[in-house]
Amino acid sequence: MNFKDSNDHFRLKQRHACREEQSAQTIEERMAPYAQLIEKIKNEPSVPIYKIAALWTEPAFKTSGGSYLTREEYAEIAAAIAFFEEYELLDRYIKEGAGSERSRFNFMILNQTVRPQFAWREPTPLYFLKELQVWEKMKDPQKMFDYLVKLGADVNLTGE
Repeated sequence: MNFKDSNDHFRLKQRHACREEQSAQTIEERMAPYAQLIEKIKNEPSVPIYKIAALWTEPAFKTSGGSYLTREEYAEIAAAIAFFEEYELLDRYIKEGAGSERSRFNFMILNQTVRPQFAWREPTPLYFLKELQVWEKMKDPQKMFDYLVKLGADVNLTGE
């Protein structure tokens, strides 16, 4: 077994474990840490979202450690903001990223896949919304879906 095979094997096992865990939870349970993060973001409008998220200590949310976010974590924040249908926060998040010198923090994060810990299928934020239990819990999922497409989410990129 070469390195790539062992890495693929680990990823497959990880996705399987995440699938089992997520199937035992409601979407509200899965999104609870992100609801807390969004409240914190709303309460600190002058602090960039990525800075608040990078300091977030909720273990279910933060896996990269340190004071930075991975591309996947940036995508998860976008997916969570979209799930909670927070249009103003999504605009703020995109605006902050577009004006940033940090190359990984930009509007293209809408086309990045999330980690299996967030959604075991590793979808993009756009396709996270298409999961049945997510779609059914949103007030107007089609409106948010269309909005993400307008912001630059690619409908042809579903995930891993």
